[in-house]
Amino acid sequence: MPTHRSRNALRPICQPVLLGLLLGWGQIHAAPFAYVTNSGSASVSVVDIANNTVVHTIAVGNQPWAVGVRAGGARVYVANNSGQSVSVIDTATHTVIQTIALGAAPIGATLNPSGTRLYTANNASASVSVIDTASNTVISTIPVANSPVGIAVNPAGTLAYVTRNANSSVSVIDTSSNTVIATVPVGVNPVGVVFDATGSLAYVGNDSSDSVSVIDTGTHTVTATIPVGDGPWGVATNPAGTRLYVANRNDDTVSVVDTATNTVLSTIAVGDHPASVDFNAAGTRAYVTNSNSNTLSVIDTTTETVVATVAVGSTPRSLSRFVGGPNPSVGGSAIGLGAGLGLGSLMLAAAAYRLRRTKTSAA
Repeated sequence: MPTHRSRNALRPICQPVLLGLLLGWGQIHAAPFAYVTNSGSASVSVVDIANNTVVHTIAVGNQPWAVGVRAGGARVYVANNSGQSVSVIDTATHTVIQTIALGAAPIGATLNPSGTRLYTANNASASVSVIDTASNTVISTIPVANSPVGIAVNPAGTLAYVTRNANSSVSVIDTSSNTVIATVPVGVNPVGVVFDATGSLAYVGNDSSDSVSVIDTGTHTVTATIPVGDGPWGVATNPAGTRLYVANRNDDTVSVVDTATNTVLSTIAVGDHPASVDFNAAGTRAYVTNSNSNTLSVIDTTTETVVATVAVGSTPRSLSRFVGGPNPSVGGSAIGLGAGLGLGSLMLAAAAYRLRRTKTSAA
């Protein structure tokens, strides 16, 4: 059993190590996260993608469908369909800090690359709301044709593409004038839409024609149609731009498309009724929301296999890019000073402190 002296001798080591662990504790749950909207339980599950666990569940408005999130962002915006609102989440505290009334029923949502504007696709009112994220106010309402669902903004922030489900087309919005400048016919009942990293191509998942339309954004015309699984909804490109992942809701699969050849390379079985898909920043993992099994599938993109399944809330959707949040280097710590100290540095500091104490005692 340690003596009183030996217990005291541990303090110089334990105190710096304990202090360092406390300072760095926030880094355990540092970003990025997957923000999964649970439309059946009016909540957002915050999934730490480093260890595939739900670390927060946030109550939001009724029937949340999509989120506006970006890497390094301090805010996440949740489109609440029947709540006719947007919930604003602080990514540092994972709490709702404001609710923006829309007077419309949003389904799709996306931020522009700079994070200064949020765009929501309002299904019932056939419009797109433009929200200034500095003031969290609606600054423009853009009429589009009926039943807009998915929405994406190109990397330059100059164009927004909006899928019009009932019209089987895409509305092209000039974000400088907030006007529709073109209409692109696509497959039947389009849902998800995403731009590639260059912004030169857009991909649209066509629910009822089991295909993806490839659009040349310079001419706003379809240049290819890719047959995929049954009922494609969500679409996402990996960071390298070499692969397109398509969530097929009716056959519970994800189609992996080679973007160079526009051909399906493989098909991955996931949960029941996959709705959306997104990637981590490295492109090593893909995340798929499964609406009927209330789960998030985690795919290893090298082996193209599901390596984890995370239980989330009821009827997860996240019909948008949903992985992001603050960077680990700039957030996640309750006390910023020293949060980046490694355990090795702490142990060296502890040893030095102990050596000084020993020399002082000897003197």
